[in-house]
Amino acid sequence: DTRKVAYVPMYTCGTVLAPFKKAGYQLKFYELDKDLHSIFDTSVIDEISVLSLCGYYGFCNYDHDFVKACKEKGVVIFEDVTHSMLSADGIDPLCDYFAGSFRKWMGVACGGFAVKRNGTFETPLLPVELTQATQRIHRDRKQRYFLGGRTSTSSDV
Repeated sequence: DTRKVAYVPMYTCGTVLAPFKKAGYQLKFYELDKDLHSIFDTSVIDEISVLSLCGYYGFCNYDHDFVKACKEKGVVIFEDVTHSMLSADGIDPLCDYFAGSFRKWMGVACGGFAVKRNGTFETPLLPVELTQATQRIHRDRKQRYFLGGRTSTSSDV
């Protein structure tokens, strides 16, 4: 991506913006009306390389024709589906990537998912053995906590 310009909603969680900033993207914001409908500026299509979408509170109130026009110009479509993953129109069929947070749906401290519609991510997932070892460490810490013991030891590190 030579342009590195992401077109994102004005009302966006910092955790959604952080990866764009970390990767060196310039952020260009689009407005939302009082009903959280996206207000896109068609003149930016040739300037942007990524369009970030969000279906606020489960409603995908953005202009699908604009998404299609972006896609036709080679703009990568990313959708934050945290609010809309369980909605009938929760994931735009043209999006290249979608991701969401489980924190807003379940009582977990952190956790989320990311999906690339075609191909695979460049960075591989952690090996299963390492993931299982980490789960064992945290399970044991949790058990010690509930039994009134210490939550970390030098052997955990």
